[in-house]
Amino acid sequence: VVEANLLAAIASQATGEVFNVGCGSRVSLLEIIGLLEAILGRPLDRHHTARRSGDVDHTQADISKAKRLMGYLPLVEFEAGLRRTVEFFRRLTPRPAP
Repeated sequence: VVEANLLAAIASQATGEVFNVGCGSRVSLLEIIGLLEAILGRPLDRHHTARRSGDVDHTQADISKAKRLMGYLPLVEFEAGLRRTVEFFRRLTPRPAP
């Protein structure tokens, strides 16, 4: 996201445009939960409910416009970015004493 914002600031073709920014791969919610469990080293509580109108199985940002107009390419894979995000919040959050 940071790289996309920096590119948008200098790409004349980006002015007034809206872009999708992502890692260029498809990830399901259950895959994200599995990755978080692996990163955190513990299971997460899961509460499955019936599907609702508008629920999607997978999400994937179409980054082709950002590639074409700004030269955007993902620099960090999804799992690595998720690990960095978790570590960021771990540093911010004091851990309770055992």
